Formats: sequence, C-alpha cells, structure tokens
Amino acid sequence: MSGVNPTFPEWLQTEWDDGIIHLYQDNGGRVANTIRKKVVTDAKDMIFRTIGKIDVHKIAAGGGKRPRSGAKRQKITLTPEEVGVMLEVHEFDLERLSPDDRDHQMMEAYKAFARDTDDCVIEAMAAESTDSGIGGSTSADFMSPVMVSYMWETLNAQGIYKGETEVYCLISPRAESQLERFKEFTSADYTGADLPFEMSGRTWKNVHWITHDRLPATGDVRQCFFYTPESYGLGVLQELRTIWSWENDEDLWLGNMKTSRAAKRLIENGGFYLSVNEAITPESIDPDNYTSGA
Repeated sequence: MSGVNPTFPEWLQTEWDDGIIHLYQDNGGRVANTIRKKVVTDAKDMIFRTIGKIDVHKIAAGGGKRPRSGAKRQKITLTPEEVGVMLEVHEFDLERLSPDDRDHQMMEAYKAFARDTDDCVIEAMAAESTDSGIGGSTSADFMSPVMVSYMWETLNAQGIYKGETEVYCLISPRAESQLERFKEFTSADYTGADLPFEMSGRTWKNVHWITHDRLPATGDVRQCFFYTPESYGLGVLQELRTIWSWENDEDLWLGNMKTSRAAKRLIENGGFYLSVNEAITPESIDPDNYTSGA
C-alpha cells in the first residue's frame, strides 16, 4: 500500500512562524533598529520621502521674492533583494526536540536573518558614506576622545548639534578596545545609560555606541560609521515567511525561509565614515598624552 507525503505538523509550523516573526519584528538587528524602517507587502511601496533643508531668510522692506526652501524634497525608491535559508528538520528529530530545543533553533534562525539585515544596512553605509568622513587609508589613527571631538565637528558643520537629534556610531571591537583606554569612556561618571540589550552598546558624549564585528576594512584600516537615524532607510518586503516541504529520500522536512530587503542613504549630510587604524594595540596607547608607541 503506497503512502502519501506526511504533512508538517500544523502546531509546529504555527509555533515556528509566529516565533520567528515575533523575534524579527521585536528585535530586528542591532543596526536595523537605529534607522528608518518600513515593512511593506508590495515592492512598489518601498518608498521613503525626504525633506530638504529649510532656511530662514530676512524679508526685505517692500517685499520681493525670497529664496525658497524644501526644493530638495525627494522620493527615494528602494529595490528589494530576496535572501533566504534552507533549514532541515529530520522526522527522527521532530518529536525529540524539546520546547527549549525548538526555541534555540528559532533563535539561531532569527539571528541569521538579523545579521543579514544589519549587513545590508552596513553595505549601504559603506557604498554611500565614502564622500565625507574622518581619516583615510593613509591617515587613520586610533579611536580616542579626540576622534569623537572631530566627529562632532563634522556633524556641527552639517547643522547637527548635541541634544537636537540622536547620533549613532558603529565601531569595531578593536576600536572599542582602543577607546576603553580612556576613563572618559569607561567611567560611569561620564557615560549615559546603556542601550537596549539587542543593540549591545552605551551612550557617551551624546552618541549611542554600538560595537559591530563585521564592519568593512582595507588592510589594518577599519571603516566605522556615525550617522543620524533619518540618514538611512531600510525597507523589508513581506517580513519573514517559511514554506515547508517533505524530502522523501532523506526523511526530513525542508523549511524554505525567505524575506526581501534593501537599504539606502536618504540624506547626504547625516551619514559619515570614521577610519580607525586597528594595527595600533590598546596597550600601546598612552591615555594621558593621547599617543601610541605602536
């Protein structure tokens, strides 16, 4: 008597899909939660609107035309790219997976998509922030409070001031280790509240610092990024979804998990790069004289 392909248990499919979507919607990624994010059900709706700079001008006695503001208002359309994971769940293991096992597997799947979403945003930053920043391939220095002062000089020149808007900075583990040589960064007397757990960072000098281990590098020079939340947009099409199928020759279910996403810079004067020389070891830095023996 011939059989039919078994159906993936409905209770597990519902638990899986709801669990993954819940994690992804609530936590997203460390970087994705710091910029403008839009979830849409149709690619044609993946549109962000930006407003140009608005200036105040004196009104001449007797009237006359004045310079107009907001002319750089733009409609920016993102083109989504589909990504996915093929996940195996063996029939033999299905009933042996405890609730803790299933939660762990869902968490690992969520983290894979969260990493990909963060990488998507960082790729946009690397591609579109190279026209303005601090340091370069031959002049990069170690991360220090002086570098942070240069950051604020760069932001102030674009009309971005402390306390008026949030500013985030993505730094590498080595850059953070260099910065930890300075008590201004490590002491609770100088720092603000820690960021939410999923961002893994802190607030210092009116900047939200997030440590990220997948920032681009050329040789020993690492590209870090500082930006305002409205500077970049992330579009996600149809969030996460899973289609289960039975693989008869292997006695397993195959979960086709996929989503579509895209990221892009929205304004030119809000996202910048910061070059850090990672060849400089933290222990070689003299925090009192701001010098390095490396």
